[in-house]
This record gives sequence, C-alpha cells and structure tokens, in this order.
Amino acid sequence: MVGKERSRPVESILREVQHLEEQGIKQVTLLGQNVNSYRDLSITPETERYSLSSPAFKPIYKYHTEGMHFVDLLDVVSSAAPNIRFRFTSPHPQFFPLPLLKLISSRSNIAKQIHLPAQSGSDSVLTRMRRGYTQQAYLDLVARIREEIPRVTFSSDFIVGFCGETEEEFKETLKLVEEVKYEMAFNFMYSLREKTKAHRALVDDVPQEVKRERLGRLNEVYERGRVERLNGMVGSEEVVLVENMNEKGQWTGRTDGNIRVTIDGTLPHDQEIGKRDFVKVKITGRVRGVPLAITTI
Repeated sequence: MVGKERSRPVESILREVQHLEEQGIKQVTLLGQNVNSYRDLSITPETERYSLSSPAFKPIYKYHTEGMHFVDLLDVVSSAAPNIRFRFTSPHPQFFPLPLLKLISSRSNIAKQIHLPAQSGSDSVLTRMRRGYTQQAYLDLVARIREEIPRVTFSSDFIVGFCGETEEEFKETLKLVEEVKYEMAFNFMYSLREKTKAHRALVDDVPQEVKRERLGRLNEVYERGRVERLNGMVGSEEVVLVENMNEKGQWTGRTDGNIRVTIDGTLPHDQEIGKRDFVKVKITGRVRGVPLAITTI
C-alpha cells in the first residue's frame, strides 16, 4: 500500500474495543505503521494542544495539531475498557510527547512496555537513514521515559551493515545497546529494498561476511544487557496475563512489560488458574515465578 498515512476514526476503534471486551478479550494491541503518529481529523478536542514531537527530534514529515492524536485515542479506549490491557506497536521515537508518557504511567491498564526502534547508534548512519534524531536525543528520550515510567521495559530494532557503515559507526551501535540494556531487540543484517531512498541514492557496499560478524557481536552485547535486566526482576511482583500451557503442564504468560514468564506451582485454597486470567506472580528466577493470587489490572 502506498500513499499518505490514514487513521481510522476514534469512534470506530472504540466500538471495536467495546465489542472485544464483551467477548472477554483481556488484551488489545493498537497497530500502525507509525502508530503514535495517529491523527483522526473528524474531531478536535477543545483542550490546549501541545507539541507532538519528542524533544530534540527533527520532524520526519509535516504534522499538525488539529484532530485527535494518539494520546487522545489511548486515553479514550483505556478509559472505556478498564479491564483490557492495552499495548501498541510500532511507534516512531519522534512521537513521544510528555503527555503520552504521563498517560502511560498513570493508567494501570496501559502496558509499561515501549518499543523504541533505534536502527543504529551512529549519528552519521541515522542521517543517511533519515531517522531525524541523534544518539544523544534517543538516549535522552530513554532517560525521560524511565523517569516517567519507572518499571518500563524496552524493545528495539537494529540494522547492521547499512550502506557505507564503517567499523567506528558500528561501534556506536554497540555503545547504545550496552547503555540502554533492552529487554528485547530484533537485530537484522541490512538488505536493500526497492523503491526506498537508500535504493535510489545509496550503495549496499558492506560485505555479507562483515554484516554477519557484526550481527553476532551485536547479539552478544544485547544478550548481556537483556540478562542483566531480567535478573533485576527477581523478587518483584508482576501481573501476568496467562496465555498458554507448556509441554510440562505449566502456565505461561506475559507481564505488563511483555516478558514471558513460566508460572511454577499452584495457587492456595484450591484456586485454579485459567487461560486469560490475570495472575499476580512473584518472580523467583529469570522469567520464572510463583503464583500469589488471581487479580485484575
């Protein structure tokens, strides 16, 4: 599909969410190419508008203050369906204004997990990618999100071997990943796509074996940070949405931060855990925990 981004009206999304709630659905993910650039022009709130952009981010395209924006949509649906946990993907780092962060922090049924695709840690590579931010602007946004949402988890996307990427530029990506310490990341070797600016103006000149070697090094740095973050969860209490039973007969599910957890043991007083239950779990090991009680969000 080509052309300008289009956003569904808030009212149609709200009706769908209410229908899902009536069916007993416990989690909804809001989806979009750049989901947080959402804008419904059919109505404009009477409240004062604010900058939609994250500080120090250069707009990647023009946007306007008119209409209902992503923070408005998320506010409406999470208020209307308090028993549903809401997630969203895939956002662009440009569109994380402070009101959105404060809403996520204050609303118990909005997941405290942010997908923050970086793609690279090198300012020069980010410029060639036309991403509209620097490494420092991205790190400042990470710090701002962690300040506003203390228990937030991060996931990201990274590409190694983008057109012209040097060893020094790649090391900037390693530096970023080591500093942020993501709970999840999707790391890929670059491949040229047709009908993109890179396809028209740049050359895919990083050898495949170099890309492969860099991907291995990136995965090693990412994994060390991921393990550190997951180990830091031990002793905490998390609300897990039960999804499936594994081959050992144990329930598994995901925390508010989208971490998959295996639930060891059973609940007291003959309570039975079922699929789609929210269960309070005490984390006893990396991605493992014991159930404390069936709960709500």
